[in-house]
Amino acid sequence: MRKALIWRLDTGLDALNIASLDPLYLDSGPDGGLPLYSMHPRLKDRLGRPTAVLRLARVQRTEDGSLEALKEFVLAAFEASRRYMLDLTERAADDKPVLQLVLILDLHGAGMSNLEMELLPFMLGVRSRRPRRD
Repeated sequence: MRKALIWRLDTGLDALNIASLDPLYLDSGPDGGLPLYSMHPRLKDRLGRPTAVLRLARVQRTEDGSLEALKEFVLAAFEASRRYMLDLTERAADDKPVLQLVLILDLHGAGMSNLEMELLPFMLGVRSRRPRRD
């Protein structure tokens, strides 16, 4: 848990702000669809778990060819999801914590150019830094 907390402080997760994120990932895009990552209170799976949608067709590098803005957006999206689950837990009438979120990968319109293999180690690293119950 200590390592996870230090990592959160080092990456500045608590200070991430929507205004600092690249609009490339926030806008609905040329097709007018969903942005790269979205959640909605009514979107739940059949077990009642909150659900988010990640549109792979929206995965792209910035104009300078970098993935850093995308990585920052992914961190912000995961942090928003964590805060959303915390809020659901605090408002729950049955005092059962919300510990899971379903992630739907929307492949519609995605191609090989959207599969950024450089992101895989980053995503696995983010996942491995979550606090564990020992």
